[in-house]
Amino acid sequence: MKYFILSIVLVLVLFGCSSVKIQEQEIQLPKVPDLIDMKLYSADTVETQDLNIPSNYLWLNNKSADGVVEHFDIFRVESQDINKIKIYAHVMDVNLNMISNVFGGYGYKICGFEDNGRNITEYDIAEIQRKDISKYKISFVLDHSGSIGTSRAMKIQQAFLNIVDLKESDDEFSVVNFDHRVHKEMELEKDNNLIKSKFPITGLNGYGGATSLFNGIWEGINTIKQSSERKIVVAVSDGYDNYSTLSMQQIIKGALDNNVSIFTIGFGNNIDVQKMEYIAQRTGGKFYHIYKTDEFNDVFKDIYKRINSYYMITYKAINYGKHTVTVTLCKDNKKFTDTVVFYNDDQTDCDIAMSLETRGVRPDNTEVYDPEVTIWERSKREHHPLLPYIFFEENSSALHSRYQRRSSAEISNNNSYEYIKNNSKLEIYYDILNIIGERWHRNKSAKITLTGCNDGKSENLKLSKDRAETVRQYLVDVCLIPGNFISVNSRELPSFPSKGSDRKVFEENRRVEIESNEEYLLSPFIYGDTTFDASPPILRAYVDIVQQKEVNSWKVEFAKDSKILWEQQTYTTSPVRYIDFPINAKVVYDKSI
Repeated sequence: MKYFILSIVLVLVLFGCSSVKIQEQEIQLPKVPDLIDMKLYSADTVETQDLNIPSNYLWLNNKSADGVVEHFDIFRVESQDINKIKIYAHVMDVNLNMISNVFGGYGYKICGFEDNGRNITEYDIAEIQRKDISKYKISFVLDHSGSIGTSRAMKIQQAFLNIVDLKESDDEFSVVNFDHRVHKEMELEKDNNLIKSKFPITGLNGYGGATSLFNGIWEGINTIKQSSERKIVVAVSDGYDNYSTLSMQQIIKGALDNNVSIFTIGFGNNIDVQKMEYIAQRTGGKFYHIYKTDEFNDVFKDIYKRINSYYMITYKAINYGKHTVTVTLCKDNKKFTDTVVFYNDDQTDCDIAMSLETRGVRPDNTEVYDPEVTIWERSKREHHPLLPYIFFEENSSALHSRYQRRSSAEISNNNSYEYIKNNSKLEIYYDILNIIGERWHRNKSAKITLTGCNDGKSENLKLSKDRAETVRQYLVDVCLIPGNFISVNSRELPSFPSKGSDRKVFEENRRVEIESNEEYLLSPFIYGDTTFDASPPILRAYVDIVQQKEVNSWKVEFAKDSKILWEQQTYTTSPVRYIDFPINAKVVYDKSI
């Protein structure tokens, strides 16, 4: 068994990469017609169903705990300033109540802190409570496409009103609804009663079209960007964006330019997880993936509670790009660890952004995240005894069709028995004359005796001899064994005949017996082979390219060390969602690579 590290590279050739300039003023979205051809957006006409899949989120309860830690949970990361990366975390008890003063009176400490494997020793920790936070401006961007459905739209609207009851008096909320159109339902409003009066529960009334998630998020950013307070967009969607005029990269740049954090909530299985998660990671928000309508209420509450009370860990990063950060909280022999992935590279001014994820695919088509390819080397050695008899039909001296006919070249030049190495025992027996022929040519000295026999019932001695001559003729004409090395005898019954009156007894006696003065000629057929298997047997590359400019070509490569094993290249403008690479285990194992 061997382990190998395979690298995967996505190579794109562009016509150029110029900046996408987004001005500080609002972008005017082109007018979208009220009526659209719904056949183009069939996914938006079928209501997304609830699924019995657990979300596994730790919904934060009210803060009031006794200091016995049960959970350490990193909530989000703000990474715009490389000199001050901010990690927002919560420490909770068994009932998911947040524990205050955990690093003071309760004696817990950070005992492990790594960024891409680099040990972080210099950092600051602060507990932030509502009294330490300035006002929030929060814009809720809510999906009202057809697939949301009227009842779910009403539940989402009610979840928003429920969060209004928790709102701090100086925070302000606004609401943007979208399908293929975008409409600001409510400007920023502070008064709870006014919010409720301006936002009645109406379901999908006036909506029900396609999905313009990015346009909706942009309107949410525009609604709050002028404020100097903390600004957050909470965006909900249950499907792929299929109608926006703005790109994901424009949305991210607009959020970063205006210090807006975007929290994304994806419902169901038909969502673009990569894009929704990437938007949240790049802007200092958090991505939630839920499958049950009732969880909208939990998500809205969780977001609002967490932004109002948290621990903030700040440190200095030394590089740009993708960061995998792991933080461990300790006391005595107890450890609580959480890991978060974020980006602090500046891709927002480029015409293209890309992400690449590799997964393994098992034989049952289930996927393995972060796969490690294992190559299994299996050696086998098989012994197949050879039955030195050739059997014939009743009153016939013709060689039966079950016995394999080979060419002379195939027999004399194939010492490794390529033609039979994976055959069954019976199939190997049907090649016995070819095996004898191949073996004879190894030293060209063995003498062969052929004795023809009959069933002793209706057949005669001449038929016995004819049968022996048939076998001799094949050995001479096809196996190219000189005739003077082969002697022919005949008799009635075999020297050790099968006895009885059953039909099979007579069939067994109609044969030619083969003998030789060299034991090796009729010795068991021994076959050894080495096979290689990969686990998992397939690597699947998920490719996501967000482009503002045409891609001239793209190529995905798998490599072992610096040697490219497989590649796929095309000149279409965008890749497929994923590419499968069946692993040639023998090639990967090859020590010359």
